[in-house]
Amino acid sequence: MNDTLDDTLDDAFSYCTQMLREEDRDRFLAALFAPAAARPVLHALYGFDLETARVARRVREPLAGEVRLQWWHDVMAGGRSDEAAANPVARALCATLTRYAIAPALMQGLIERRRAQLYGQPVLHEPDYERGNAETHGAILAAAMQCLDDGRAPGDRDLIAAAANAVGAAHDFSAVSLAPADEAHAAELKVFAERNLDRARALLRGAPPPVWPAFLPLALIRPTLLRGTAGVLPAWRRQWILWRAARDLPARL
Repeated sequence: MNDTLDDTLDDAFSYCTQMLREEDRDRFLAALFAPAAARPVLHALYGFDLETARVARRVREPLAGEVRLQWWHDVMAGGRSDEAAANPVARALCATLTRYAIAPALMQGLIERRRAQLYGQPVLHEPDYERGNAETHGAILAAAMQCLDDGRAPGDRDLIAAAANAVGAAHDFSAVSLAPADEAHAAELKVFAERNLDRARALLRGAPPPVWPAFLPLALIRPTLLRGTAGVLPAWRRQWILWRAARDLPARL
């Protein structure tokens, strides 16, 4: 595979990079520890994740979200080529999937899960909770691993599942920890996230080191859980945690 992407795609990938810089500083910083050639494609994956995740937050009626997500589903199915070419996130994502032979079905599964989220998310004890983490956070992790490992499909599904559950539970913990009525639920999410983070740490040393940058944001989970209702970690500390973790990630989880 070529080490550089088609110059005509530069604007699309730059758009994704700027999106990450503004809306997801943690993954933007984590991607800086990946090889330079891999950073744009990671930004494309994460940009797609942001685009689909915020659909539910921005629509008042599920039908409006359905329309937007159906557009993404059509693009992943190979349709709407002219519209996709005009959308920088779609253009960068399609180029990434093609270059690294990532199955569009992986992204279609994520889209379908986002569609279900328009009508509410499963709670921790429902069987669908872990499946939802796998189809969203897990799909992005798997695709990122494939990009970082020169197109080789990731083989450690247990690692991906554990990491996806840790990320999903940590996100949910942050959402409910400030609500006094949800203290018990927050405590359950904290235990679940920590258990899966421990499992991911044990499995990560068996994964090829080149894929570790995909998991680098996991280093922020434990400090976030410990902070609890004290609020979001300051930006300088988050950057410092990522820098330390990049030197030996499993030891810092």
